Amino acid sequence: TPAFSAKPSGTQDIPNTTYTKVTLGTENFDTDGKFASSTFTPTVAGRYLITAHAQYGDSVTECKVSVRIYKNGSSIASAHGWYQSSTGSGSAGVSIIDVSDADDYYEMYTWHNKGENLLITTYSSFAACKLGD
Repeated sequence: TPAFSAKPSGTQDIPNTTYTKVTLGTENFDTDGKFASSTFTPTVAGRYLITAHAQYGDSVTECKVSVRIYKNGSSIASAHGWYQSSTGSGSAGVSIIDVSDADDYYEMYTWHNKGENLLITTYSSFAACKLGD
């Protein structure tokens, strides 16, 4: 059953109001070798639980943040939040997605509107698992 969990290996600079692909350099696990270059390609049809979480490490006040799951280069799921915190903020999304094509691939993107670049941290994550047959 394909499953993986990955996170950034360091901070990543995210530009203001630009959806940016998150670089995920550390694999926590990858059961079937389906995760590479920050991209999940299940190659096995079925229903998957896919999660994405972006944790911003800069002091953020009155800032919207968003995380999106992209399929084949297009957004298919998103989660948004409004944060007023001095210790950082994040946005998380969970989707159940039917994978029917062996060539489908999935990526994590994030966005904010702070007005300046912000850093996401190694507490960010992207993961997926097949939910049975």
